[in-house]
Amino acid sequence: WLEDRSFDKIADDRASEIVTALENGDQAAIRSMFSNQALNEAEELDDSILSAIEYYKGNLVSSNGTIATDESQNGKKKTFKIRADYTILTDLETYNLYFIEKYNSEDENENGLYLIWLSKDSEKDEYEGNYGAGIYFPSWINNHTCPATDFKKSFMQRILQEKLWYFNGGMRVTL
Repeated sequence: WLEDRSFDKIADDRASEIVTALENGDQAAIRSMFSNQALNEAEELDDSILSAIEYYKGNLVSSNGTIATDESQNGKKKTFKIRADYTILTDLETYNLYFIEKYNSEDENENGLYLIWLSKDSEKDEYEGNYGAGIYFPSWINNHTCPATDFKKSFMQRILQEKLWYFNGGMRVTL
C-alpha cells in the first residue's frame, strides 16, 4: 500500500478524491472512501454526506495542504495515521478541508478515511476538539442534536475536558 507512495502523495490524492466527489455530488464515492471502522462508528453518515455536498459550492481552482503523521510498528503490525489540513479554493468560496486517513496492516477494517471536517475559511475557527468517525462542518455542529442529549452541550463538555486534561499536566479531569 505505501511502498510506492509517500504520505504527502496519499493525502494529496485523497483530498483530490474528496473534492471531486463533492463537486460531482457523488455520495457513493464519498461513502466508499471511509474505512469499515468509520462506517460502523459514524452516526447519520449518509445524511452528513448529503449535507456536505449541499454545503460545498463551486469548482476547484487550487488546493494547498500540510500533513502530520503517526506511525508505529509492533512486530509485523504497522499502523499509520495521516492528519491532513488543506485549503481548497473554488471559484465561489475558500474552504478548509481536514481529514484523517488510517492504515493498519493487521486489520483491513481500519484502512481508509476516518473523519472529514469541512468549513468555509470564515468558519475555520469553529473546529475544536476530537470528533469521532464521520463528516462534520459548522452548520452540522450548530444545528445537530442527538437523541436525549444536546450534541452542542456534549461537544463543548468534551472540549473543556480535553483542555482541563492538557492544563493539568496530562492528568485526566472529569466534569
